[in-house]
Amino acid sequence: MSSRMWACVAVMAALLTVPGAAAGDDDQACSAWTAAVQEREEGPALTATACAKTNTHDAILEIVCFGEQVNIRYIHAPDKGADEFGPKRDFLFITNKGQRAVFMTFEGLDGAFTAYLDKEHPLFELLMESRTLSIEDPTRRLKSRKITLKESRDAITSVIETCKPIPTAPAPAPCATTQPESGAAQA
Repeated sequence: MSSRMWACVAVMAALLTVPGAAAGDDDQACSAWTAAVQEREEGPALTATACAKTNTHDAILEIVCFGEQVNIRYIHAPDKGADEFGPKRDFLFITNKGQRAVFMTFEGLDGAFTAYLDKEHPLFELLMESRTLSIEDPTRRLKSRKITLKESRDAITSVIETCKPIPTAPAPAPCATTQPESGAAQA
């Protein structure tokens, strides 16, 4: 299957997780942010989600915890073949209160641009304090999309509050070293 086909499949699968998107209920699907548990590759995770209010719901913004960091995912239906996107780029998150550039990497498996940010990253406060959001690709390979920020504070806060360190296995006990016995001949 071509990378473009995989990108389309990934976007369609993601759209089916947005309430009302598959049914074309534009007013419900993209009118506000939601937070709900979604099944992810790493297991179930609380995910804050919003989508572009277009006829095709062709862009989704997700925020989910990954350990202590926050994974922000921008799924944009391809305007061109997925191969033409390029693997990495800055995206501009422009609101009525300011803008932030976020460096994101394209993950071809699910067709999302992703970034891992600290919980205190200024982008989250900007998204929670503003009313409108436009996500723009400075390379202009992807069309800009507008996403509502209605109810973003509650959805984003509820997700960020779940960010905890990933448990690690305890460190192995240090190896015992043998000390030469006192009075023993040393080489």
